[in-house]
Amino acid sequence: MPSTSTTRTTIKKPNDGPCAACNKEGALFRCAPCRDAGVDVFFCNRDCQVRQWKIHKAVCKKASSTDPKKGQVGGNKEAKAEGKKEFQYRKNSQLCDRCLKSDVDIGSKLSMCSKCNSAYYCSRECQVEDWPRHKHQCKHNCEKAKSLESSLDSRGVNIKNLFQKWTTKATTPISAAAFYVLKRKGLEQQPPVKVVFVEVEFDYNAQTFVMAEVPRAMAIADLSQAQKEKIMEGWNHKNRSDQVYAQVAVVSTKELGKRFDTIFHIVLDDNILDSMNASDIDVYTIRHKCAQVRLKSDLFRGWKSIRRSNLQKQMNLGQSFTAFVQNALQFFCNKSLQNTHRIIANVKMGKDIGQISQLLDYNVLSIAQFKKSKESVGKFVIHVEDNESKSLQCTDMAIETLFVDFDTYFAFEYTVFCGVNVIRNKTAKQCKKAADKHFRKFQQLIKEMPSDLLEKVNL
Repeated sequence: MPSTSTTRTTIKKPNDGPCAACNKEGALFRCAPCRDAGVDVFFCNRDCQVRQWKIHKAVCKKASSTDPKKGQVGGNKEAKAEGKKEFQYRKNSQLCDRCLKSDVDIGSKLSMCSKCNSAYYCSRECQVEDWPRHKHQCKHNCEKAKSLESSLDSRGVNIKNLFQKWTTKATTPISAAAFYVLKRKGLEQQPPVKVVFVEVEFDYNAQTFVMAEVPRAMAIADLSQAQKEKIMEGWNHKNRSDQVYAQVAVVSTKELGKRFDTIFHIVLDDNILDSMNASDIDVYTIRHKCAQVRLKSDLFRGWKSIRRSNLQKQMNLGQSFTAFVQNALQFFCNKSLQNTHRIIANVKMGKDIGQISQLLDYNVLSIAQFKKSKESVGKFVIHVEDNESKSLQCTDMAIETLFVDFDTYFAFEYTVFCGVNVIRNKTAKQCKKAADKHFRKFQQLIKEMPSDLLEKVNL
């Protein structure tokens, strides 16, 4: 019987995979002849390989058969293809952990261990006979599943608490969303037949809940019975004749596979409508008002440094961004803009903390306009420096570029250090063309950067 060998990161093939005997993920032992033939077959340990050998040996021999003309292991391409095909069949089928009969052999689905849901048996007898071997693995699997469930429950509690905290502060954006739907759908029925539905999601960069979908009308019949009773109870209690509008909004979020929602009973009188500039309310206004409701929590401790580190990793991709800044501010022209103008870029942030999903466009603004745009974003601007381009030369100049995600109003200011002693032999048109070229190159670098290089956080 062939020996087994462990594989680590020194090879380019997968380091682990599902065990060919028990289907458990993370098996590290690989069948050596199959490995040499280009077929990935893994086992948890020597015992799994011994148990599976009666079935696996046919696959192993076919995959590792020698081409008589070339005398090379695995030279027979047809045998290799047939071995891979048989392995895929084995991977997609179920085998009894005791007698190794498949679901095809017995003509029905195998039974599963009710405790760990990871072992399969063709009969009760096989399960009883296999229990002395399986009980230790069963206990380990149950503890692992319980730990994972506990982790998800604790994270679910964190999301729920943040959502409740946000909804207590979000009266203005929810009222704006209700009026937005009322203005278009006319839902002021008494009692209500439809409600306003607002879907939000947690944004790891803005550290608050932002609008995920356009507010819409939803039939009250589509809600749960508990929600219906809560809506009608609040409606009957708050509805008065002196109100201009009275409506119900359901604010909902789905995180970690769980849905949390809150019922809002909204009274829109003249004072509230005037304070919101109701005539100008649109989707962008509602999204902005949602993002302005900032949250504070101990859960966010340490996020700022992680966010800054992730942003630095992306901004330091090559020298494209520094070259873009120099050309956009016309460093190479006689009439340089380096002392009078700055750059503001429109970005779209990803779901992970500090992840830049897409660079959209940029504008060169005067310093006065730049400061005004920065003030409009608010006090939550993250400051990031390009440490790689920083030089000890006193002739270097610090240039700030403001990046803003206008969907969530998350913003960060990135500082690069550019040398001012450059050859000024270009025209403004040439600089603009070069800036656009470097900006497109940097867009591509951001797009192609693997997300697994960034540090992640979980609530």
